[in-house]
Amino acid sequence: RSGSRSNLIPTGFDLTSPGMIINFILFSLTTSAVALIEERRRGTLRRLFVTRLRRSELIGGKTLGMFSLSFTQQVLLIVIGAVLFGVGYFNAPAALLLVMIALSIFVSCLGLLLATLFGSEQALIAAAVMISMAMTALSGGWFPLEITGHTFSTIGHTLPTAWILDAFRGISLKGWGIADVLPAVGVALGWAAVIFALAVWHFRAAE
Repeated sequence: RSGSRSNLIPTGFDLTSPGMIINFILFSLTTSAVALIEERRRGTLRRLFVTRLRRSELIGGKTLGMFSLSFTQQVLLIVIGAVLFGVGYFNAPAALLLVMIALSIFVSCLGLLLATLFGSEQALIAAAVMISMAMTALSGGWFPLEITGHTFSTIGHTLPTAWILDAFRGISLKGWGIADVLPAVGVALGWAAVIFALAVWHFRAAE
């Protein structure tokens, strides 16, 4: 069974469950992103552009919808991991909540950016699959970065998902608290801010 202390031997579920969360959450960004492409195709977005809504407000509303979907999926996956497989996600509930929020914000902004970059559902889905697989692998979702060596680990930690994975595993295996997960939260939110700004810019450029 999983333990909350670092001197206990982690099970396979302790190592793989956080990686599966990252993989599924990244892949699921296609759901809302495809809806945004469909709105563009039907002219709904064009009609919204002539209202008093700012581009940032419009994208912010879309982000909120994606955030809700991503967060709900995380809740489901974490409860399954904790209840059925004994992963210690609930060792530090407040820290867990912060990490979940940061991941949902990042994924939502990424989904919106992809929706502004691709004009077809097929292209977006293909891009989302490649991005989700690549980010999960490079971040240590399929195997711990500790076994890959310093160079691979350093490259992986240029991605926010590697920091989020560290936080999930730190909570479940080492009882990390809020202070311990703040670096991961900061990296994820920093990426999200940059991606959100790019999405807003691309909406304006495409108008």
